[in-house]
Amino acid sequence: MGAIPDFPPEKLELAASGDSAATEELVRALSAPVYYFCLAILKNGEQAEDAAQEALLKVLSSLVSFKGKSAFGSWVYSVASNHCLDLARKNSRRRETSLEELSLSGFEPCDGSDSEAAAARHSLEAALAELSEEHRTVINLRELAGMSYGEIAAATSCSEGTVKSRLFRAREELRRVLAARGEKPDAEPVAKEL
Repeated sequence: MGAIPDFPPEKLELAASGDSAATEELVRALSAPVYYFCLAILKNGEQAEDAAQEALLKVLSSLVSFKGKSAFGSWVYSVASNHCLDLARKNSRRRETSLEELSLSGFEPCDGSDSEAAAARHSLEAALAELSEEHRTVINLRELAGMSYGEIAAATSCSEGTVKSRLFRAREELRRVLAARGEKPDAEPVAKEL
């Protein structure tokens, strides 16, 4: 998976103001990394392609709000991650509705494993939403997108050591959030549900 290159603030400002050359350069550089990130989360090429295009549109329309408090790549992955998680949540609700409709028609599933998995995903997504953007991004990049420490370091413009320490702190915070919600505090098995 390719990393998102650094863009000078001037180039981002040009793209935010509507400069077509800067916007085209930005889209060209972001398309592949955002697509592969979405594919890692959604596990479906067609959905990932649509999600990547929609996420890129959100990035472009939100460029004016990017303040540079985090690395540009980290911010882009955060926008894409939030969009993919929203899609996954919607898809999960559709599956739950279908199960309810089947139940009303007299069909009962054999076991509750699907609904348990959906509940675990929902719980994890809610807990992730409570983390800081920095922690949520590093967990999504590592656990959902399957990026290496080096790829995450390049995407977030920091060292591999920083990535490892952020990931450690993010997992600890996720465990605390889950424990406070009365959920299983071991975040690793729950993360596999996604």
